[in-house]
Amino acid sequence: MNKRLIWTFWAVVLLTTATAQLSDNQFKAVDDLFKEWNQPNHPGGVVGVRKGGENVFLKAYGLASLDYLIPNQPSTIFNIASVSKQFTAMGILLLEREGKLSVDDKISKYIPNLSDIGDKITIRHMLHHTSGIRSFHELLFYAGWRGNDLRTNEDIYRLMENQEDLNFEPGDQYMYCNTGYIYMAYIIEKITGESFPDWMKQNVFLPLGMRDTYVEADPSNVVPGNATSYYGRSQGVFQRSIDYWAYVGSGNVHATVTDLLVWGENFYNPKTGWEDLFQRLETTDPFNDGSPNEYAFGVSVNNVKGKKVVAHSGSIGGFRSNFVAVPEEELVITILTNYNRTNPGGRTFQVFDVVVDTKSSEEKDDLQQEEAKTIKLSTNALKKFENYFWNPQDKYVRRIYVKNDTLRYWRNENSESKLVPVGKTTFKMLDAGNGNYRVLFEGQGEKTKMIFQNEDGSLVYSDRFLPTESTESELKSYTGKYYSPELDVYYTFEWNDGELTWYHQRRGYGKVSRIKQDVLSTGEFIAEFERDQSGVVTKAKFYSGRVKHLRMEKVE
Repeated sequence: MNKRLIWTFWAVVLLTTATAQLSDNQFKAVDDLFKEWNQPNHPGGVVGVRKGGENVFLKAYGLASLDYLIPNQPSTIFNIASVSKQFTAMGILLLEREGKLSVDDKISKYIPNLSDIGDKITIRHMLHHTSGIRSFHELLFYAGWRGNDLRTNEDIYRLMENQEDLNFEPGDQYMYCNTGYIYMAYIIEKITGESFPDWMKQNVFLPLGMRDTYVEADPSNVVPGNATSYYGRSQGVFQRSIDYWAYVGSGNVHATVTDLLVWGENFYNPKTGWEDLFQRLETTDPFNDGSPNEYAFGVSVNNVKGKKVVAHSGSIGGFRSNFVAVPEEELVITILTNYNRTNPGGRTFQVFDVVVDTKSSEEKDDLQQEEAKTIKLSTNALKKFENYFWNPQDKYVRRIYVKNDTLRYWRNENSESKLVPVGKTTFKMLDAGNGNYRVLFEGQGEKTKMIFQNEDGSLVYSDRFLPTESTESELKSYTGKYYSPELDVYYTFEWNDGELTWYHQRRGYGKVSRIKQDVLSTGEFIAEFERDQSGVVTKAKFYSGRVKHLRMEKVE
């Protein structure tokens, strides 16, 4: 019997011998959450629940390959995407314990050819996503790379060499950053003299009993047992995603659910000799202003219904993944899927609700809901909040307006949410996924501010502004050719057939809309223009989700 058949056999044995820890009703409730994956010719995934050191639920659904009608199995291997980050963090901690680095080292100590930004950033900043480093995904977009262009760590290192600025000062705030974790793979390779995939296999995966887990740096490799990922285009119609990802450190660990369940047990019952390391993974540090950051070393640590939860999710191509450990309950839940139209995060906490007794916590939630009961405001009272609001830091506009006697939070033509009053100037946001968001208003007239409150309690302020009509002369003032020395790339703004457009050699032409004076939107990024004393446009800065103030000099 070959190795894979042996492991499949034992996975089935574990499933059939350990399910007594779940009642029949619990088992069925979990199973029912994923039955939609068992449609004919449909991708699916694998769901695993480990409690008290035993796998109490382990079941596969749907197909690993639509081309060859191969079903998913408990032994199927998936790309776990950003769930990989906790393994990179563990690699860093192993080297720190050996005295070969400190997480408080400046990254310039290990990474050559960086600008001065390397002297500001520590490894700790990168672990916590507080480094301020720009996202390589979005920088590649600006540089003209297409979504299916193969990209490697070496490509990213070259891309980052000319970056002269950060999104923010290190330690000031949290912004998820894959680039920092790719740099950590570089540091591990430099210190050990080994390739990141080989070193991780020998020093992390095998010692912890993760026999089928590995880092994949070459998507053209053929490894038996891997699932193919798919995008859902319409009912019953799927498209195979193209494997363009050849970078490691931030993702591209391939693993089985059973291996991740074994890994997760270490958060409440660590393997001998690893106790301090798993405790260190849960390290959280405050921001520079003293406020808390829930992201630890490669995992988030927070509370769900009164229980401490260690978790991470992942997404790449059509793969989606979610990992959750609940130490107090000696519980690990892992969902891996090869289908992009699935939200494993939401499903994971539905499984959590089935498996964990949260009655006392639910009573607490009921009290919170009681406090958040809506109040009644007249339509005229709601209309007093109607305004446009501009966020000067992240460069976006939001419109607040009344429709059908309900206040609305407008992002764009395809995205808006209802706001229901829970106070005279405080509103709860509906239609915003599973998040608990609020919108508050303060001040009057031109000094009115809108405050967006995230579910972690952080506040985002936006200023009221009055939209003005653009003139043809204003729009034409933005025309010209702009050059980025940080990316060695040109963008051109042109006047074509009575409208302003943008052009890039690889991306072609795109339309431009005006947000406000000297601020334009392409639908993919924001361009904010600067003028000299005579009023002539001389430069621009580009903004997107994880890239701020990318400098563009007007050259023509």
